[in-house]
Amino acid sequence: MVTFRVAVERHLKAKSRLPVRLFFRLDVFRFLFGGKGVSREGWIFLEKEDFPSAYFPLGWDSWVDSHGQGMKVFYPLRVKPFISWSPKKYGVGMDGVSFLLPRAFQENVSFNFTKVALQDSD
Repeated sequence: MVTFRVAVERHLKAKSRLPVRLFFRLDVFRFLFGGKGVSREGWIFLEKEDFPSAYFPLGWDSWVDSHGQGMKVFYPLRVKPFISWSPKKYGVGMDGVSFLLPRAFQENVSFNFTKVALQDSD
């Protein structure tokens, strides 16, 4: 959960508008967001109230610099949980024939949202 919050803060601070991908356990994702949001085209669109306040305290979705200027999330936040596989890797047997080694999987979440200045209204 902390990883997700930090990733949102970093994305708010960054100039990039590309989706963010992070390693995130899918069982934890289902615990936090199961049955919430609207699913469309593989993405889950989450509103502010879909984030449990016990894990996402007030102000987690904004970033402010030392001058009081900053950015905030303009909802909905688009999220896509998925599994990715490690690259293909081959081994060589005693007979000199190559063979495909088992691949590992990794649980991921990709998210994206529109950023707006703090002074802009919701």
